[in-house]
Amino acid sequence: MEKQLLIHDIEVGFRSLDEWSPENERDFEFCVDIEIGLDGTNETMLFYLTVTSLLRLHSIIKGSFLSQRFIVEKYEPKNIYEFIERIVNLNKFDNWEDAIEFLKYYFSHEYFNYNNKYKYIND
Repeated sequence: MEKQLLIHDIEVGFRSLDEWSPENERDFEFCVDIEIGLDGTNETMLFYLTVTSLLRLHSIIKGSFLSQRFIVEKYEPKNIYEFIERIVNLNKFDNWEDAIEFLKYYFSHEYFNYNNKYKYIND
C-alpha cells in the first residue's frame, strides 16, 4: 500500500525559517535541514536543500556545478516551505528506498556519498 511522505521538521541551524533570516534578504546562500518520514513508520531521514538568491547565484555560477538548489529572488520563508511541501506531496511510495531515490532528485541526502569510491572535481 502506497504511503504519503510527511515533513517532521524544517529548520536552518536549529531555528525555523520564520525565526531565522539572512543578513541581506537579496544576497544569500544557506542550507535548510528537512526531516522527512513515511506515513505509518517511525523512521525519518534528514535531507538538505540549498537555497540561493539570484544575486548570490550570479557571483558563484561561473565554472560551478549546481544541483539540488532552490533559487529565489529574495528571502521569503513562505515560498521555501511551499516548495518543499510541493515536492514531498508529489508522490506516494510503497517503501523507504523508493521514497529516498525520489527525494534525492531534489534534496541532498544525509547519507549520500558516505561510501563513495569515485573521485570528483573538487576532491
